[in-house]
Amino acid sequence: REAAVVETNTAAAELVVGKDFQGIHNTWRHSLRQHTHYRGNLSVFNVTAHSLQSILSKNAQAAATGREMQISYVKMDCEGAELDILKNMKEWYGVQKLVFEYSFTKRRNMGEFWKTLEVLRLHFDRIWYNDEGWDNHDEWPWHTDAIVFCQRTTNLDSSANE
Repeated sequence: REAAVVETNTAAAELVVGKDFQGIHNTWRHSLRQHTHYRGNLSVFNVTAHSLQSILSKNAQAAATGREMQISYVKMDCEGAELDILKNMKEWYGVQKLVFEYSFTKRRNMGEFWKTLEVLRLHFDRIWYNDEGWDNHDEWPWHTDAIVFCQRTTNLDSSANE
């Protein structure tokens, strides 16, 4: 059963499955409809959608009762949806480490990337990436993806401060 992680709670999402260089449908080449760069004859599936916020919240509740282990590490590669998902996060519960890949292929503007990092700094006290010359550009000038590492050594979420 297919499902998608999306930026906010919604019942369903459209998942586009792209084709590889031989024209064969490839489930590794998929993205949400609003983030896809694939064109032509595509397969589109309606799938159940969950926000990362709701997934982590439900897990924290289950972990508190001993039904599940607490999620402490999240690795994301969401084919262009990462920034939208991350900037909508209000609380990270037990997550101590986050790694995400962001491909600037679909959205080359650095402003959205910087805004997302500002939001992440509210929750993670260590964020690092290869930033050689990044602040000198309004648009991503390279043909590589960004890999960002975030670590929390103290709990910065609002629930810990109440």
